[in-house]
Amino acid sequence: PQGTLFGRNSTGGAIVVSLEKPSDNFGGYVQLGYGAYNRFTEQASINIPINDQILTKTVVYAVNDDGYVNDVATGHKLNFHDDRGLRESLTIKPSQAPNLVWNFSVDVSESKYNAVQNSPVNGRRLSYSGFGDLAAPVPVIGGTSIVQDANTILKESFTKLPNGEDMTTWGAMSNIAIKFDSGTLNLITGLRAQHQLGAADFPFPAVSGDLVPYDDNYLGQFGIFLNSTDRQYSQEVKWTGQGMD
Repeated sequence: PQGTLFGRNSTGGAIVVSLEKPSDNFGGYVQLGYGAYNRFTEQASINIPINDQILTKTVVYAVNDDGYVNDVATGHKLNFHDDRGLRESLTIKPSQAPNLVWNFSVDVSESKYNAVQNSPVNGRRLSYSGFGDLAAPVPVIGGTSIVQDANTILKESFTKLPNGEDMTTWGAMSNIAIKFDSGTLNLITGLRAQHQLGAADFPFPAVSGDLVPYDDNYLGQFGIFLNSTDRQYSQEVKWTGQGMD
């Protein structure tokens, strides 16, 4: 438990992820992987010290595969991953102020994935979704213009969406550390933003057996749509005193 160090919501414990800072030495690495369903994983990192005062580190990664579920309504492959990201870090140690170190980083990532309900049929994993051009239009009841307009919106909006999530995140972090004889002062600034576009449309299939479409509309028996943007900003001032003899 670290409630006294990380806030009231961490009384059950905390996981601290400390990212590696730029190094004084030039170097890097590349990792590649391949797996089932054409799953590719790539990761690379490089340290480039400009000089003794400016150090840089660049990290990129990507993970993608075809997915293993077939959508019988749209022909899309479901339960796939398509992730990628970039992080750039900078450490500045000004010679005019040897007691000051500034660590700065920016990052951006995009993650596309889905994990939809599916059923085993003849050795394959199948799912049904109303998203797609194969679906019939929403019935117009009483010929009202409201329903007709809704039908047009559904067709233009949902037929272009596969089941799943499309999430983009980006952020920046600044940590200025100033050392004094009596301790260290940290000025920490964080920015984080996230945009999430999600859609899910499927009936309630049986646990096993043939998958039977429950509807002929753009939307299935159960549909969810999410379009949200979140932004966060934090500013922290921390003082760490030196131990006393």
